[in-house]
Amino acid sequence: VEVKANIENSESALCRVAKGSLAVGKHQVTISNNGQEYSTSSAAFSSVGQALVKNISPLSGVHSLATTVEVLGDGFDGLNPRCALLDSSGEMVTSVYGRILNNTLMHCHLPCPSLTKNSTVSRKYAFKVFTDGDGLSVSGHEIPFWCDPL
Repeated sequence: VEVKANIENSESALCRVAKGSLAVGKHQVTISNNGQEYSTSSAAFSSVGQALVKNISPLSGVHSLATTVEVLGDGFDGLNPRCALLDSSGEMVTSVYGRILNNTLMHCHLPCPSLTKNSTVSRKYAFKVFTDGDGLSVSGHEIPFWCDPL
């Protein structure tokens, strides 16, 4: 795929490729000033598909303890995902890296945040999956996840 680069500064250029125009996998980038002669050196990058979280199990855990959450979806291969719980204001309260088992299944050993001492109230969070480094959600929607007292 050939794309025009926008020169950012003397050391970098930005190339945008239309979604779906590259196969998922590793690719090499070469540079040309005239479209005919290309650099002999190249840079590598990986293209990943769009991931979608469809369901999780279980839908609850226990405060101050970690629960292995099974995440079902599609497009997980090639990602370095983080599973997170968000509070009602959207702030991330816990985050762990997920373990990809295959393209449709991953596990997250997710700890529930601590409650105040002697609390007997369950707390609702939003479960989301994020790709590593970009902070963009790849899950289709937030899934309610409850943290229950001991």
